[in-house]
Amino acid sequence: MRKPRKSWSVAAVGGLVSACLIGTVTPSSQAAEGEPQTVQEFTALSRDEQLAILRPLRDFADAVDKTAREHAADVYSGVRLDPLARRVDVYLTQRDRSDEILAAAKKNHPGIDISVARVNASKYTRLDLAEARKRLTMGLRENPGLPYRIVSIAVPSDGHGLKVGVTDPSAVPSGEGSVAARGASDIPDPAALAGVDTTISKQAPMHPSNRRMNDLDPYTGGARIVNPAAQAECSAGFPVRFSDGNPGMVTANHCVTPGNNADQINRPDGGKLGVISDREPYYDAAVYRTNAPVAPYLYYGAWNSDQKGLIISTGGTQDGDYVCNGGSVIGQKCGIRVDDADSYLVDDWGNVWAAGVSASQANNAAAGISGDSGGPVYEYLGTDSGGMPLVQVRGIVNAIANNGPGTPDVHLFFARAYDILNRFEADTVQGQPS
Repeated sequence: MRKPRKSWSVAAVGGLVSACLIGTVTPSSQAAEGEPQTVQEFTALSRDEQLAILRPLRDFADAVDKTAREHAADVYSGVRLDPLARRVDVYLTQRDRSDEILAAAKKNHPGIDISVARVNASKYTRLDLAEARKRLTMGLRENPGLPYRIVSIAVPSDGHGLKVGVTDPSAVPSGEGSVAARGASDIPDPAALAGVDTTISKQAPMHPSNRRMNDLDPYTGGARIVNPAAQAECSAGFPVRFSDGNPGMVTANHCVTPGNNADQINRPDGGKLGVISDREPYYDAAVYRTNAPVAPYLYYGAWNSDQKGLIISTGGTQDGDYVCNGGSVIGQKCGIRVDDADSYLVDDWGNVWAAGVSASQANNAAAGISGDSGGPVYEYLGTDSGGMPLVQVRGIVNAIANNGPGTPDVHLFFARAYDILNRFEADTVQGQPS
């Protein structure tokens, strides 16, 4: 049965590993009585309580992901955090390679806790699914006029196939999309086009979320910005320094006039902030060079609050992790769980218009509001000795989504910070905690 989904809109290592393979939960990772048993209970914890649970899982997941991508890509599918169980699921097409991979991760990152690992068998590697995604988008270009419309494609960490969002699942000829079902119709289904199994879900087309007050230099991420040429009200993302040493700010590409690299970016009161200097449609990201210095801060708190958080690092994102949206309209919304850290939004011709991360708010509350586009996505890392919130940049808001008319936009799509920084040859502007 197809599961209805969202409607998008824009805003001694060996012994430990063996225990993981058979599903044993070690005492160090087992949730104690009174600890959260549901996602809702977890997101109701304080930020520091969440951080205490997530930090060792993130460290382990990032270490394994980096090691496996570099040295075991032929069997690696992905990792996914499970904070409720205090575990990290590792997906491999050959589980007998797990000792090798985890030992290498431990050697390269001695501080990680191997006992959180839970190794699972997968069908496809991440590389397999990356190629399948390309075949699927090419198939859409070569087969115009299909009776179904694909709006998103995700490469899930479990390696069981692609996740495909379509506007009308009933129009897909072979239902859930088993490769074995190909040929049952003259109309190619997503599995036939991709050459791998697919999971089909209902999803309305996604569109960007376009609109804090009037920011003053040195400029801060998360402020409200206006592009008069594009008639767009959006959000500043995070501050950067380009390879030539000049300062700038990231925002969303859809907040810029198509084809224009010289749009003026202003405050709502008309004060000038800078000029667009480069853009990357694939990540729905753009950068503007500011006319004054930028500061290593993000606005932190309500949309009308001047409280700030200090940027101390930039990080990657894994399935099952939690992030915050710091857009200028919603202000701050945390407890947003990462569903698929390798996800793509596509148009009717199979063109990717945003490559990044798909996430959702667990408590049926809005993950974003129109005008958050371009705003920072970040994670809370505690406070310094003076009480200043410390944050890690994860990316920028591309789009928001709901589960149907009249429901809140509980889903969030964001571009990854590392992709943006690499594309624009820039570094995040960071500070030192006291």
